[in-house]
Amino acid sequence: MKERAHKAMDERTLYVGMDIRENKIQLCVYPPNNGEIIMILEDYPLAVAMDEEKKEWFYGEEAMEKGRRKEGIVVSGFLKHLEETEKLRIYGVDFLPEELFSKAIKKALLFLRIEFPNDLIKRLTVSLEEPSKKLTERLAWAFSKLGIGKDRLRIESHGQSFLCYVMGRKRKLWMGEAGLLDGSDGQLFFRRITLDRRKRPAIAGVTKETLRPGKEDAILAAVKPDIGVLYLTGSGFSGSEKEGLIQSLCRGRRGFLGENLYCQGACISAKQQDFPDLMEPLLFLEEDSIKCDISIPVYHNAKNCQAVLAGASETWYEVGREACLILDEEEEIPVTVSYVLSGVEKVFILALEGLWKRQPRMTKVLIKIVFTDKDTCIVTIKDLGFGEFCPSSKRIWEKTITI
Repeated sequence: MKERAHKAMDERTLYVGMDIRENKIQLCVYPPNNGEIIMILEDYPLAVAMDEEKKEWFYGEEAMEKGRRKEGIVVSGFLKHLEETEKLRIYGVDFLPEELFSKAIKKALLFLRIEFPNDLIKRLTVSLEEPSKKLTERLAWAFSKLGIGKDRLRIESHGQSFLCYVMGRKRKLWMGEAGLLDGSDGQLFFRRITLDRRKRPAIAGVTKETLRPGKEDAILAAVKPDIGVLYLTGSGFSGSEKEGLIQSLCRGRRGFLGENLYCQGACISAKQQDFPDLMEPLLFLEEDSIKCDISIPVYHNAKNCQAVLAGASETWYEVGREACLILDEEEEIPVTVSYVLSGVEKVFILALEGLWKRQPRMTKVLIKIVFTDKDTCIVTIKDLGFGEFCPSSKRIWEKTITI
């Protein structure tokens, strides 16, 4: 049985990128032969509907058509539902939003199976404008129902997908500063990549500024002269009336106009997990990223070293690492916080007050770390005892660290 499962894993060859908006998704893939990224779905309606008469499910454009004809109940706007709605009632039956979302995504992924009938998904990266803890958890549940667990699923922001898209292209296309104007869904964002190559690995960030659509002077002013390459995406830059603005924005710099940037960036992100050389090694820091490494000293493989409990660039709400330690005669554990931007280190002492006295290396503890927000973490230590020899005192120590 194990050999069969291992073989099935080896046959997974597809690296998939997906961009999810309120009412549509895009889907692309790296083909098994390592060719160029192929777009599978450009603007697939993210909607499900149940026919009033037949009580049958419909998806995508068929679901939208049912709504236009008033022949059933249509559910769309999934990202908002996943953030705010606990249950949706359809003809007297309650459904979880993530349950309906899973149905819609399953139908969308069938288009991938049509294109590659003999290949399976190895990794899938989902790109969102603003991932949150709740949204990420409910999306992970929805994909797990399709057999895509957390080991194969990555959820990231549009900012990170933008960075992967740029850094995954030929180096001559992103030398200097890069910017992105996103005019999607009636909004306008300006993103800018910042790189610090003095650090090893280089530190990358993406800043985000909200602009007012239609204010051309403000838009032109936001795109500083040092932006060497500018990307434009979204319906806000479509139509002949926008040609003059686009020409002004791209004057004196490289300009690219397209609608699949985040989706393709997510696809690059998926493949980069198995092929690190696909892009320059970077430590990516964004709004919800931890800006430091948090570690404790351990003795491992006959040497002293630091065990990382949380690493810089991890999203704060995804941190939930734990580890078991066997104490020698320690009565306190130092927690080291190393700030990657400044290089400063701070040490916080977690005193194990009231710990039962035992022989050296006869006390096992469980240490866990969680974040309550991007600047605050809680380190918890629990006395596990040492099997039948030393029962647990059931003592728990906790320290809140502001970073």
